[in-house]
Amino acid sequence: MAKLGINTGSAPNDGTGDSLIDGAIKVNTNFTEIYTAIGDGTTLAVPVTSVSAGTGINVSGSTGNVTITNTGIANTNNLRTDFLEVSGISTLSGGLTVTGNATATQFVGGGANITGISTLNIVNYSGGGGGGGSDTLADVTSRGATTNQTITFSASKGISMDTASNNPFQIYGSSNQKAYISHAQNNGGGGAGDLVVIAKNGLHVYGGTSETTANLGLEVTSGFSNLLYQGSSKLTTTNTGITVNGDINGTNLETGTGYLTLGNSSSAFDIRFSPSSGNSPAIRYDVSSGISIYNRYNGGADLLVDVTFGASQTFVKHITPFSDSTYNLGTNTNRWAAVWSDKFVGAGVTINNTGIDVTGHTETDTLSVSGISTFSGDINLNGANVVLALSGGSSDDRLKFHNSEIYQDTSSFKIISNTGGIVLRGGGTNAWSNASGAEDYIVATENGSVDLYYDNSKKLETTTSGVKITGESKSDSIALQGRSFSIQRAGAEDVLLTNTGTGGEIQIKAAGNVEIQSYQGSILLKTNTGASTSGGLSLYYATSQGAQIERLTTTSNGVDINGTTAVTGSLTVSNNITVGAAGSISGDASYAVSGKWDLGADGSNNYTFTGIGFPVTTNDPDLYLARGAVYEFVNGMGAHPFRIQSTANGSTGTQYNTGVTNNDVSNGTLKFEVPFNAPDTLYYQCTAHAAMGGKLYIYPTLR
Repeated sequence: MAKLGINTGSAPNDGTGDSLIDGAIKVNTNFTEIYTAIGDGTTLAVPVTSVSAGTGINVSGSTGNVTITNTGIANTNNLRTDFLEVSGISTLSGGLTVTGNATATQFVGGGANITGISTLNIVNYSGGGGGGGSDTLADVTSRGATTNQTITFSASKGISMDTASNNPFQIYGSSNQKAYISHAQNNGGGGAGDLVVIAKNGLHVYGGTSETTANLGLEVTSGFSNLLYQGSSKLTTTNTGITVNGDINGTNLETGTGYLTLGNSSSAFDIRFSPSSGNSPAIRYDVSSGISIYNRYNGGADLLVDVTFGASQTFVKHITPFSDSTYNLGTNTNRWAAVWSDKFVGAGVTINNTGIDVTGHTETDTLSVSGISTFSGDINLNGANVVLALSGGSSDDRLKFHNSEIYQDTSSFKIISNTGGIVLRGGGTNAWSNASGAEDYIVATENGSVDLYYDNSKKLETTTSGVKITGESKSDSIALQGRSFSIQRAGAEDVLLTNTGTGGEIQIKAAGNVEIQSYQGSILLKTNTGASTSGGLSLYYATSQGAQIERLTTTSNGVDINGTTAVTGSLTVSNNITVGAAGSISGDASYAVSGKWDLGADGSNNYTFTGIGFPVTTNDPDLYLARGAVYEFVNGMGAHPFRIQSTANGSTGTQYNTGVTNNDVSNGTLKFEVPFNAPDTLYYQCTAHAAMGGKLYIYPTLR
């Protein structure tokens, strides 16, 4: 026998390893084979280390497994060997003592005479203990058939067990087939007195005399059990429960006194029906939501619910009357307070989560709509009203027309067009007034004027020739178009064009000349552009009604003045003043600037001078300044501060500030009014660069 190993499984308690009784049987079998080979633990068998042939005997070898062949002995009265293999039929008239294995095609004789064998391979066994009786457990400890062999008994013969001795009986197949039947008073596979049947490749129990499909009643394989009727499966165990194919019949179930218990799950139980075609209905009990009935089952892990009987509400997905066209949802106090559904479908009406779709005539005493309603036909109120509450949100209590809406909120009544404009039509006189109608806002008359009111007083009226404004008119900008227009004011009050904005302008533009005339028609101001892009402006003096004389005209070179010009303040002329032959200039010219120079820089080495006395730009020139004259030095560089000082050039020295305005200028104009007592020599110096500077000679020399 090969060593029997114990299957320990893949993980603790995963159900794939040997049971305790399987492991114990393998251990006992291994020890039995060891004891048979070497002794019972007290008297040890001495192994044969060498075998040699005698007279009439042939051996296949001297060590290991040796085959002994009788070559010439007809009768052997006494043969002792550890291993005896006989290929033919041997008749033993005396006794046969075997310390190893005894293998034969057939044993004939009383089973009681075969003793001391722990494992007996039997093909056919007939007879019984000493005279036709049955063998006891003490006579034969095990009857194990090898692969593809059977154990047969003659009539009224079999294997019995001494139940009083508490000794087990066991029938084994070979180790690779792993099939055996065992019995023990207290075994690990069950309670006292259990019968354990183990079959490696499955257990099949047949009810007839032959192993046919029709006779198969029980089928046990790895993982499930199957009860059959004439070979057709009726009940199968699965990893989630049992599957019943066919009806479950019982008197108690039919009369209602019995019950069917489905496990002890803490979540849900399902009873599912699998017809050959159509929907697959099911019933589920969920401990949290109640009992649900499903008209169809999607074949996966989910069920599609139709009716749920919950703890506080009953949910129904489909209701179809059996024969009557009316389905009564209850009356008076027994009616349903609310019916919840994703969709209601009837003749001419569909109600779902997007709204109500009605085909045909609909009447209602009260209609409360919280969502959006779409009407394809007319809505007849028959003397009733459409009443909307105040719109408190962004879309509630409103009449909506595509992208436009009408509603009332806490501040005002609103008509809003989100796309395009709003068109109001009406014949005759159309007025927009206050709530009582006593005060007009706008009055529009067919074939007449449109009038705007302020506090019920007309302020603007359209006429056949334009617009008539009553009162003051103010505007950020106003454009007056047409062949002619006038701004008039009745009475002696002024007409004003005023721009009160900071930096704003009042512009008057015309394709021709623009004139400003006196009330008597004399021209006071006139442009000379006409339709061209160039021209000037003339100012006139009115000599009489409708007559005037030109006094000032702007030209491309400057200003032409016709008459005497009196200057009470300062007059700055950037170029020349030309006086005609008959004209003259009179007045005080004491502070007229005698010389003016623009300053530049040659790096950080020199100032450059441009202006009177220098036909070309000159670096750091010496200047001659007259006493009592005025001179200007313009520094627009933003650098090289220009200083007049009394200290010689080469460093920043003492400022000379008498008559000097804006000394040390870096971005602006230094003005020097040369005093009569100025030193004969002064200096100009860049306060940032020592090399930039020159001399100022003051003449005439002091005496």
